[in-house]
Amino acid sequence: HDILVVNGLPIDIPVIAGIITSVFQTPLSHINVLSHNRKTPNMALKTAWTDPRIQEFQNKLVYLSVTSDSFAIREASLEEAEAFWKSREPSQQIVLLCEDDSSGLFDMDMLSHQSISFVGAKAANFAELMKIRMDGKAMPVPEGAFAIPFYYYREHLKQHGLDKYVEWMLQDSLFKASYSCRLTSLRILRDSIIHAKLDPGFVRAVESKIRSLSAFTSIRFRSSTNVEDIEGFNGAGLYESYTAVLGDREKTIEKAIKRVFASIWTLRGFEEREYFKIDQLSAAMGILVHRAFPHEEANGVAITGNIYYPYVPGYTINVQVKDISVVQPPPGFTADLLLFYTYNTGAFENPAIEYISHSNVNNGEPVLTIDETVELARWLTAIQYHFYYNVYRTFRIPLVLFTMDVEFKRDGDTRKLYIKQGRPY
Repeated sequence: HDILVVNGLPIDIPVIAGIITSVFQTPLSHINVLSHNRKTPNMALKTAWTDPRIQEFQNKLVYLSVTSDSFAIREASLEEAEAFWKSREPSQQIVLLCEDDSSGLFDMDMLSHQSISFVGAKAANFAELMKIRMDGKAMPVPEGAFAIPFYYYREHLKQHGLDKYVEWMLQDSLFKASYSCRLTSLRILRDSIIHAKLDPGFVRAVESKIRSLSAFTSIRFRSSTNVEDIEGFNGAGLYESYTAVLGDREKTIEKAIKRVFASIWTLRGFEEREYFKIDQLSAAMGILVHRAFPHEEANGVAITGNIYYPYVPGYTINVQVKDISVVQPPPGFTADLLLFYTYNTGAFENPAIEYISHSNVNNGEPVLTIDETVELARWLTAIQYHFYYNVYRTFRIPLVLFTMDVEFKRDGDTRKLYIKQGRPY
């Protein structure tokens, strides 16, 4: 119920009614995506921390309205606030479909969007990406991909009695009432998941699978749950992914898997699910596995729509050099932000590109060349069409308003394009 005023830019935010920051954000940062999906105001005002227009309302109930270039704030009555909360907050509990009895390691060609219930949304959407072809070529996705289903997460908890701890924790009255108790109890649970020994046979099977699919030794283990990319709940940035290196005694496969398993019980993930009335016991963690990118030349996020003027067809692209994050940018870093317009038939032959900002660590040059931007835009078109017509079939809205959130990289000396993720925006 709080509107948070921040002197700077936080990496993450809990479930709140709105946020006012003293610095601007990239449009596709986690803060902005979370606010977009929660439908809560996200306002940047450079003087916010000391501005009397904001300060006079500290610790008071307020009405806040934010538009693209202005805002209005005033005191609100308790009756207004309660009516607003009642109209916005979910009221019915959601029990997720969770099929946790499917063991084995799943190749991508065995999966589809319908597989969310046992491998999670990230892995299921990745499988859909691999179905896409353009000019006879397959989607350029990371090599060596396969999925670890929910079965192994559930078995790890059962083997060490942690499933009973979860049940006790969720029923504990102090856990429900006290923020500090939730913080401590969830940390204990995560630590217990990480320190409990993983089934050695399962670890050997994962390593064998990795070695059979590619020669890469740096491997990414990516969180994939049944509580993300569902209607009314995006889940962006709530869970964590980790890298293992074959033969490395520190960055082991076992450690990476257990840390991903544990990340379903971060405080931010728990609180977000709780706010949206999602049954905590029905949430489960799977893992998408593929090669990692220790030598990336660029990384970025694209929305297959124009977030500024939705009915002017185009793609919104944020991209930065090397591995400097776009979704969680370090303080002081700005990325390329551009619009690639698609409203004319020759959009790829004579591209119309509008740069809104440039990276401040690339000597004033665009991070992507024109040819690289066009190649990305062509694949964005293929992704948008595939998910609109073959997956979601959301024909109640026009194609121009159907948008996907796509993560991509340019890797190595050849700057090869890789599409890492596609999810509804």
